Amino acid sequence: MKPRKAGHPTELREAKQLAVHWHKQAKTLDSGVEEMKGIAKNWRTEAHSYKEMCKRYEKQSKLLGLVIRWPND
Repeated sequence: MKPRKAGHPTELREAKQLAVHWHKQAKTLDSGVEEMKGIAKNWRTEAHSYKEMCKRYEKQSKLLGLVIRWPND
């Protein structure tokens, strides 16, 4: 069997198939990244809500003369 020349149609076809495959992989990763960004945004929003709730509890407890000790204090 003779060695093929560079740029042989079979090699070009294989290269094109690999390019298509990796392009699809990149698109899949991009959509995964967007999904993770959405999840992170939701978590930040939820964390902010909890922080606001803690502030309200502390304010109410001061009005009632109670002392709240959080676990990280």
